Amino acid sequence: MKILGLIFTRGVSLAVWVEKGLIDREKQIYEEHLHQGHFDKVIWFTYGTEDDRIREKLVQQNRLDERIEVIPMPDFYADKFLMRVYSYRMPSFQQKYCKQLDIIKTNQIEGAWTAEIIHRKYKTPFLLRTGYTYTSLWKGKVKETKGLYKKVKAYWKYIKYGRIEKLLYHKCTNATVSSYHDKGYICNRYNIAEEKVSVITNYIDCELFKDMKTDRVNGNRFIFVGRLSAEKNLFHIIQALGELKIGLDIYGKGELQKELMDFAEQNHYNTCFKGIVNNNELPLIYNSYRYYILASPSEGMPKALLEAMACGCICFGTNVDGIREVIRDNENGYLIADTSVESIKSAVIAGTQCKENDRISENAVCYIQKYHSLKKVAEEEWEIMKRMGIYE
Repeated sequence: MKILGLIFTRGVSLAVWVEKGLIDREKQIYEEHLHQGHFDKVIWFTYGTEDDRIREKLVQQNRLDERIEVIPMPDFYADKFLMRVYSYRMPSFQQKYCKQLDIIKTNQIEGAWTAEIIHRKYKTPFLLRTGYTYTSLWKGKVKETKGLYKKVKAYWKYIKYGRIEKLLYHKCTNATVSSYHDKGYICNRYNIAEEKVSVITNYIDCELFKDMKTDRVNGNRFIFVGRLSAEKNLFHIIQALGELKIGLDIYGKGELQKELMDFAEQNHYNTCFKGIVNNNELPLIYNSYRYYILASPSEGMPKALLEAMACGCICFGTNVDGIREVIRDNENGYLIADTSVESIKSAVIAGTQCKENDRISENAVCYIQKYHSLKKVAEEEWEIMKRMGIYE
């Protein structure tokens, strides 16, 4: 029996995945591995104390493959400090399950040291998977942050994650990142052999996310899906579209929600905040909009952008690494020169007035189906795992 283990990001639980509507998206790669016969069982090691009960409910509702087992965190560690302790003790505390694993994989760099301990303790092949590179993110935050205390705090996190990344990329068996930019950054920064790091792009279930050829009932309104946080540049998006008298609907939540709502209301911008929806509801939502926008100063490989393109939306994204790896300007979407209000306005005006947007939409759908389908990504990841000692 072949068993794949996944270490959840430290502090993240199955309950959080369900609450944030992420479960239907996050489970897909593991169910695809099971469906294709790559593994007989998957074990998730989480940071929720009742995640095993949540798993039972999901299985009963046919929302989760019963071959996915969930190992929750003991109640004793349900504390911010003790949770960190558990991230080091988990390999010993959950020894019964760790010993069964044929391979251990991570979701992000935060808490990935748990997988390194399992790798060292039980000689289990270790696949270090990260959705985005923490030092790249925090380097940007150091530049953007105002105020000495906040800047020093951001710089400390940049230094801390640099040490963690350096250790784990050297210790892991193999690593995967979501973009070629991240691969180059990691190999150069930490002197890692290129063959040790592979690019596995984010995936889309193209049977679920597709152009349904229905009327785009929300007409010329724009849609944004994601976290309501500083790195998403939402104040400038709201202002740019507001000044153009174009409506914007925002799906998601985050620490800036109240400030963004106040900003839109005070300036009388036509912006609606829709909150969180389950991932399996998003295909219908995307198909009701003509335009999607993402104007971040940096990105890894944004899943929401891929989903919107798969659904045939005309997508606008900043000309930064991660986004420009997906959007080909005037071919399958439109690139925004920079994060400024004026650049966003300029790109939106040009793009919405283009008479070839039907071609742009079709190209976007074809691109996602060719390069980012769930089946293709699962097969690519499996090939890497086989080279690590997992055999058919």
